[in-house]
Amino acid sequence: MPQSHNFIEQVWLDEEKQIAATSDGELFIVEGMEMKQYIENAFSTNGAANQSMGEETGDDFIVNISAIKEYAKGFFVASDSGHLAVWVRSEENNSTSGKHAYDFIRKWQPAPTKGVKVLGMSVSAGDDYLALSLSNNNIGLVHLKTLGINEDVTREVKFDLVCRGFHSGSIDAIDIAI
Repeated sequence: MPQSHNFIEQVWLDEEKQIAATSDGELFIVEGMEMKQYIENAFSTNGAANQSMGEETGDDFIVNISAIKEYAKGFFVASDSGHLAVWVRSEENNSTSGKHAYDFIRKWQPAPTKGVKVLGMSVSAGDDYLALSLSNNNIGLVHLKTLGINEDVTREVKFDLVCRGFHSGSIDAIDIAI
């Protein structure tokens, strides 16, 4: 672990717990003033984990974190290249080892996000959808029930492109109202 870090993103998970992300793709989960978990690569625990889940291993080490978003079961991480990853609290994961506060579930990339930076994310009130704002001015929805948490993580994650960029500039933030 390097001695100096360039922190680029921080998100509160609850009153005491937060995640800090570095430009090198590391995640630090801190509770109070104590580091609970260090994650070297936000998009993989290692190549073998992704390979066993049917994921491609050629680009396992994605380091460009562009956004983090908390949700009821854990958090999402997005990259400059359109990759997404989900981590869940160990108690939410039936197959957990219980060694860490959060477990890596999967990495995926919807076709419309390939090579496109994810600028922001928002989770719907019922945790049914993850809205994405993209650098090409598009907005999309990930159907969270298709992630396969505690089920089949090799199945395709459903993604709908809600609208194509019809505005003149990039979307800097997004929120969902019901």
